[in-house]
Amino acid sequence: MLAYLTRRSQFQSRLQALVPGDAGRVERVLATARAFLAVSSLAAIWIDPTEPSRYAPLAYGLILAYAVYSLSIFAWVRRRRDFGVPFQVTLQGVDVLWPAAIAIFTSPASSPFFIFNAFVLLEAAYRWGFLETLATGAAEILLYFSAASLAVLGPEAFRALVGEELDVNRLIMRPLYLAIMAYLLGYLGEQEKLRHAEASGLARLIGKVQAEIGLRGALRVLFEDTVKVFGSLHALLVVRQRSSGRVIVWDGVTQDRGVVLS
Repeated sequence: MLAYLTRRSQFQSRLQALVPGDAGRVERVLATARAFLAVSSLAAIWIDPTEPSRYAPLAYGLILAYAVYSLSIFAWVRRRRDFGVPFQVTLQGVDVLWPAAIAIFTSPASSPFFIFNAFVLLEAAYRWGFLETLATGAAEILLYFSAASLAVLGPEAFRALVGEELDVNRLIMRPLYLAIMAYLLGYLGEQEKLRHAEASGLARLIGKVQAEIGLRGALRVLFEDTVKVFGSLHALLVVRQRSSGRVIVWDGVTQDRGVVLS
């Protein structure tokens, strides 16, 4: 199954490469959602300060820092135009660390801010796809167990600071929730991106074919995009005329100067 998903991801990447990127739109939507989540969480604990009950000043400080971070990213992506892979991976990695840091001082095994983990999974699914969301979910589960283990089995000074008691039910169920969410959100995100890429690629191809003059130019455009999507060097187009039964075969071969038809 992993091999199938890898091949599917490669096909989707080649298909998306044919259409203009929408990384800017994706990052701006995610920045807006991140800022809304941060400000809402800050407002919630200001209205009802009963949670988090443990080490409230530290927890409030972390959530305030997260809100400042989120608003800074929101303002930055509004001015930025280039969103490369290093930027996206770095931002995703930082976002994965925030829930773990906040959970340490808000009861690691039963933090009321567990929803931050769901946002990180949504972020990976919306930005990339299935495999990346699974990887993000695995990282979150590892950090969750690490924080919970430190609170229970870590150094005495750390245990005295956090004062966490082990809740076995939550310790088992919350990672299970993360795994299920990662699978479902990753699958849905992959499907949405594939459909978007197919629709955009088809619209681009139709536009290029309509702009060409003559049958041969239109066929060359069709062959060029086809070999790029499938990662091949050779393509055949077979057309059968129904009235006469005549069969016409167009052969396209990729060369240095492009696709040559014969």
